[in-house]
Amino acid sequence: MPKRYSSRKELKTIAVKFASKKSLGAEALGDFLLDVDRLKSEGNLSDMEILIRAFKISMSRKVGEA
Repeated sequence: MPKRYSSRKELKTIAVKFASKKSLGAEALGDFLLDVDRLKSEGNLSDMEILIRAFKISMSRKVGEA
């Protein structure tokens, strides 16, 4: 499967769809999108790598709050 490198705007659209499938709440969604944006700015990660890493970061933050 080829790696995909979307624009920032396209990636945010993909991230919102990903988050809705994972049933993230409003606060978690905001944190998730910030993490996606930060990871996109950091370097040359593929879309899938960004989404998975951002989701793991968001989930670890959520577990840490509980």
